[in-house]
Amino acid sequence: MRKFLPLTLSLLALIVLIGAYSFMYAGTLDGVNRTEASLLRTESLSSRDALIRSQQVFLENVIEERALLETYVASEAQVIEIIEIVENTADEEEVTLAISTVNTVSVDGWQAHEGVVVNFSASGTFSEMMRFIAALESLPIGSKLERASLELSSDEGWFGTFSIMFVKMK
Repeated sequence: MRKFLPLTLSLLALIVLIGAYSFMYAGTLDGVNRTEASLLRTESLSSRDALIRSQQVFLENVIEERALLETYVASEAQVIEIIEIVENTADEEEVTLAISTVNTVSVDGWQAHEGVVVNFSASGTFSEMMRFIAALESLPIGSKLERASLELSSDEGWFGTFSIMFVKMK
């Protein structure tokens, strides 16, 4: 029996040491797993914060450009002013103007804006009509001359039909 006592005590000590080692290993592994999860959350928060900051910088950079672009977009109240600009341009170029229609048109991809198309006719001499067309192309608004056609109506007189489009807020 004395022969087996040291062996038994050694075996018992080995079992206790293996149990203690397993307990500490499990605790360490749990700590490593929690640290890894925390690190992933930290990386996720860091990337989210970086994304938010980049969006803020983008918006700060775009504010000035958007304000500049908005100066070319008419409000609902400015539509009449723009039509009056066309009428005043006709008076300055000494042509007779008759506005026939003013319509709004939808444009694919425009969500907050719509086009306003103004159709009108004018008459005058050839040089007056050419100056009028040039003035229409350089109106102080974001517009485009969509259609212009001229025809000789008498010996000195020319008649033209025109269509301009500009952008307004919905």
